[in-house]
Amino acid sequence: MMDRSQASKKSRGRILVVDDDPLLREFLVHFLQEAGFEVRPAPDGLTALSFFSTEHFDLIFTDYRMPGMTGLEVATAVRKTNPIIPIIFVTGEVAVPEPKALVQAGISRMLPKPFTLDDVRSCLDLTRAFIPHRRVA
Repeated sequence: MMDRSQASKKSRGRILVVDDDPLLREFLVHFLQEAGFEVRPAPDGLTALSFFSTEHFDLIFTDYRMPGMTGLEVATAVRKTNPIIPIIFVTGEVAVPEPKALVQAGISRMLPKPFTLDDVRSCLDLTRAFIPHRRVA
């Protein structure tokens, strides 16, 4: 078993997972870690933005409806400082924001609930376009 420092050297990238549903959040965290990513879970938008302001991420998964701040508001705030990071908008809502609002917030892709592991894997392809610009230690 690798220790944390070895794992971080072999990481495929860092992902921020924002969801107020602890079961779904932990499911995504576990799956993404097994896929070789370092993952930082956040239970709400304010916590996510706090992490985002002090840490580097290569991809963000954010739920739409959360207490205090929606995923759309999270994406809009992220875009003010990082216009290129891929943001995956996860939602189980029947009524989602208009496509124009999603584009304005900088949403890269929408992932409707329920989703499959293959759906999540396809979102990971977005990191390939973003990560090559990073320096690997």
